[in-house]
Amino acid sequence: MSCESYDLRLTTLSPIHIGSGKSYSCCEFVPAKAKSKGQIVKIIKRVNLTNYYSSLSDDRKDTFLASLTNSNFELKQFEDVTRSHIFF
Repeated sequence: MSCESYDLRLTTLSPIHIGSGKSYSCCEFVPAKAKSKGQIVKIIKRVNLTNYYSSLSDDRKDTFLASLTNSNFELKQFEDVTRSHIFF
């Protein structure tokens, strides 16, 4: 059996994410904005929930945990998450 080898050069049409195969919950993502080529664009960022939870005050931790029982929970409702540095 012979194998052939090819050298290829690919040009992507969009950003590519090569993941680890780990699954994430939709609750871990928040809308955000970034600057690209001088323009503001909408993006989605994944939040490190462990770091985020650790950064909360005790009162906010209680509120956060209580909110998780809501089937319509969205992390972005905690406005400080979009201003913090706890993103991956």
